[in-house]
Amino acid sequence: MSADKQARKTKATDIITHNVLLSMGAAIIPVPVADIIALTTLQAKMLKELCDLYQKPFSNDIARNIITAVAGNSLARIGSSIIKAIPGLGTLIGGVSAVILSGASTYAIGQVFVKNLEEGKAMEEINLDAARELYKQELEKGKEVASQLEKESEVPPGSTSTGNDSTDFEENKRMNVIHLLKELSNLNQQGIITDEEFAAKKKELLEQI
Repeated sequence: MSADKQARKTKATDIITHNVLLSMGAAIIPVPVADIIALTTLQAKMLKELCDLYQKPFSNDIARNIITAVAGNSLARIGSSIIKAIPGLGTLIGGVSAVILSGASTYAIGQVFVKNLEEGKAMEEINLDAARELYKQELEKGKEVASQLEKESEVPPGSTSTGNDSTDFEENKRMNVIHLLKELSNLNQQGIITDEEFAAKKKELLEQI
C-alpha cells in the first residue's frame, strides 16, 4: 500500500472512531425514537466525511437508504431496547448494552463503506446484499472496539499516553466527554439535574468531539 493510501486509510479509521464515540455518547440515557434518528443522522454524517475523504459524490438520501438497508435489523434492536428501557445504562440487548451496540453499528457501517470506497465504488454502486453480510461480520468487531473505548473512558483523564501529544490530547478529550456523560447520567437518575438539563448538557458535550 502506498504512503498516500495508508494515510487515507488511517484518516478513515480516525473518522470512524470519532463517530463511534459520538454514537456511544448519544446512546447514554436514550430517548425513544429521537436517539434512533440521531444515530442514523450521525452515521449519515460519517458517510459524508468518508465520501469527502475519498473524493466521491455524496447523497444524504442514498446514505440513509444504505444505512437502513444494511443496518436495519440492528437499529430496530436498539430502538426496541430503548423503548423498553428503564432509566440507566444497564439496558441490554443479548448481553450487550445499547451504548455498545450503537457504537458497534456505527463502526460496522463505517467499515463496510470504507471497503467499497477503497474499491473505487460510488455510493449507488454498493451491493447491498454483500454489504449486509460484511456488516454482520464487522458488527462483532465493532462490539469489541466499542467495549474497549468504553473501558478507556473509565480511566482517569490524562492517565494514558501514546507519546504523540496531539493524538493524546484528542483521545483524552473524547474519553473525557464519555466519562462526563456517564457522570451526568448518574446525576440525572438521582434527580439532581432534570431531564432538560441533562439533554442540554449532553448536546453541548457531544458537539465537542
